[in-house]
Amino acid sequence: MIQSSKNSSACQRVSSDQPIFYFENDTESGMRFRMYGKRMGKAVGKAGICLAGWILFLLLAAELALADPAASSGAALATSTDLRAELATATDLSGGDPDRVEVTGARSHAGDTLLPTAQPPVLIDGLHGEDTSGFVFPAWSDVMEVCFPKIRECDACMIRLAGETWLIDCGTEKMGASVVSMLEERRVDRIDTLLLTHPHPDHAGGFRTVSDRFQVDRVLISFDEDENDTMKSLIRLCQERDILVEHYFDGDGWRIGEAYLRAYIKSEEKDSVNDRSGLLRLQYRDRVMIFAGDLERKGLRMAGENIPGKELACDILKYPHHGKDPMVHEFWRHLHMRLAIVTSDDRARSGKADMDSKGWPWAATWDGPILLRTDGRTWVAQRIKEEE
Repeated sequence: MIQSSKNSSACQRVSSDQPIFYFENDTESGMRFRMYGKRMGKAVGKAGICLAGWILFLLLAAELALADPAASSGAALATSTDLRAELATATDLSGGDPDRVEVTGARSHAGDTLLPTAQPPVLIDGLHGEDTSGFVFPAWSDVMEVCFPKIRECDACMIRLAGETWLIDCGTEKMGASVVSMLEERRVDRIDTLLLTHPHPDHAGGFRTVSDRFQVDRVLISFDEDENDTMKSLIRLCQERDILVEHYFDGDGWRIGEAYLRAYIKSEEKDSVNDRSGLLRLQYRDRVMIFAGDLERKGLRMAGENIPGKELACDILKYPHHGKDPMVHEFWRHLHMRLAIVTSDDRARSGKADMDSKGWPWAATWDGPILLRTDGRTWVAQRIKEEE
């Protein structure tokens, strides 16, 4: 109860079902009418709390909308979870043998695969005659680069975004110099992660040359360390150079800046090394690229039958196994691709002929380095000139 004066002799409060006034009896000033009361205070307090809550909610909603416009429309972009915080504790697979490198499990699951939400992609295809010289991405965009060196009959590809550089395979021993040249021209100073799709010399043979020139922080493998001589040699080199080696498994995923890279391995242990290649899905906002490793007929069929079609839908495909053979229907029917990259030379291949018959644009890496760039909405594809 509020008192108006130290000299008040009595205070009389009306009942709770009457108007929120109360009266005071004071011998000096008589009855004074006051319009303040406890119920008024409670009502005002509750209203203030509700108003403050609504203001806080509106401020948070506005901040989220400004930070990620697609979030306000329900778009599931790859920006909400730091997968690196989900890496589990490493398991020592060395068996106590000091001559074997410690290999850990890259258990970096991200839950459900994120799917594009935008309209069909805009592709400015400088590989087939479109002029890319005047195109400029918005100044505020973070642009992802995907770059293939001038290579033939082997695989290597750089992914760079937000200061991180990944290398998917590293070519043959002979082509290792071309991989290094491409990385130097793109001003790469270190490789955060090298991911091997499978341990064959045309995908892992260039590792010594690459690691001679660049610091490699981590190597991701999906095969046993003693799978074959190529893998054994790579593991020994990682041990000599103190490079962390981690296993990845079907469904594992990683962040590269705001992009999301996920691995699929749907084959069986009895299948060939090529058919056990890791298939990779790279998504940056609404743009998707698939790397099909060296998957052959069985591996492609297993992928097409066991990976949801909406997750195989892509804008750009790294064609499987250097374009040697046509893709099986179970796989290619899901793609809806606008461009294929073939890590091949200029020889005729049945895979190339099949793409021509289907009207699919493709480009080969032996004709020169290929640079793909996207801000998550538009792709720009072009050849880049090699330094003399």
